[in-house]
Amino acid sequence: MKITILDNIISTGYQNYIQNLFCDKKFPWYFTPEISRPGEDDPNSGFSHTIYKNCNGQADERSPYFDSVLPILFEGLHEYNRCSELKELYRIRAGLFVRNQNNTEIHEKHIDLPEMKHYVMIYYIKDSDGPTCLYNGDEIIEKIEPQKGRCVLFPGETYHASTCPKINSDRMVLNYNFLL
Repeated sequence: MKITILDNIISTGYQNYIQNLFCDKKFPWYFTPEISRPGEDDPNSGFSHTIYKNCNGQADERSPYFDSVLPILFEGLHEYNRCSELKELYRIRAGLFVRNQNNTEIHEKHIDLPEMKHYVMIYYIKDSDGPTCLYNGDEIIEKIEPQKGRCVLFPGETYHASTCPKINSDRMVLNYNFLL
């Protein structure tokens, strides 16, 4: 299992633009009652915004923010030093947790798209607490702290879990699911 953490994959100006975009009071965040495993009695809630969703090879959803966030994926892949081309983009979703939003220390561990082979890239929109936990079986093998401009890339079959911030007011990420 290859886990890659990359810092400052985009310029500081672009990082600030993305943070301002998602922190704007007019940004449409939507309450998501089961954030990690929808439909499976997940006790943790959050806020999300689906930026892109591909169903059966066709763009099912594309929000107006798509063009602003897609280049982040390509910069991350370039820094990841993958020679492979992006074969398929499955989903881009923005995620938001507010301080102490859920009663659990760590949210439900999950795989984003269990039905298909894919990769995951999580981009951290702003500095915060509330790490992303990556697992090998039931053991946490890595905790990635949210840092503005940082991303983590890993194979899609890697179980992972988010956490709510305890100190900062919120934690914002962009979650990319794709095939190389």
